[in-house]
Amino acid sequence: MVDIGTGLALFGSAQLVQKLLGPTAEYLGEGLRDLAQKRILNIRQIFEKAAAKLGHDFDKHGVVPPRVLWGVISEGSFCEDEIEAEYFSGVLASSRTPEGRENRGATYVKMITRLSNFEIRAHYIFYTVIRKLYAEKYHTFTLDLRSRMRTLIPTGPFLHAMDLVEYQEARDAGVISQSIWGLARENLIQDFSYNDKNITFSPTVMGVQLYLWAQGKGRRHESYLLDPEQSFPELAGISVPESCNSLEDIET
Repeated sequence: MVDIGTGLALFGSAQLVQKLLGPTAEYLGEGLRDLAQKRILNIRQIFEKAAAKLGHDFDKHGVVPPRVLWGVISEGSFCEDEIEAEYFSGVLASSRTPEGRENRGATYVKMITRLSNFEIRAHYIFYTVIRKLYAEKYHTFTLDLRSRMRTLIPTGPFLHAMDLVEYQEARDAGVISQSIWGLARENLIQDFSYNDKNITFSPTVMGVQLYLWAQGKGRRHESYLLDPEQSFPELAGISVPESCNSLEDIET
């Protein structure tokens, strides 16, 4: 059995881990011998990113529910992709509350594990574009407004943001189709189409919610994404396409 002090130290600063997780940190003393060093380093990265997302709230008392913590440890420990780590860390940060009762994050942990790295990257790109296009135009995500947010992203810039070289290569490997259909499978986008020139899609409430949870803002209403006064730092290493448009604007 690994004692709790040693267990916390494995995941970085014991003080950081204790402060981030609250009493739930005691769970880290169990079963750690089964974790390889690489998995421990992956979890450490997620913890550090979660602490950064909390900002000033990190200094306030908070507890992460055991279900969320264990989901992040068991699944996030295999995460070597930077964006996937950002998503896990956002869910962890969103789940930290004074009472420790916010276990909705367990649902989003499972969703993230069902998505491939390409699907997560596409989701991040799509909803960052949604915010850029509509933050000052709309204020909520009603059914009517979501249909008016059907969005066009040129395929070339999208491939660049996805860190893919050529459409033909990506198409032959099934990356574009599987990424888009994968998001649709989880109800993260709808009304989509794609070809060698453009990709179109409409946002969904679930897609917005996952984006907020991944940003560490999971307890906010969906309309928070469209608030121009709020800050959503863009992830390093992703050149989100600029030449995107609302189909409604193009057709009118």
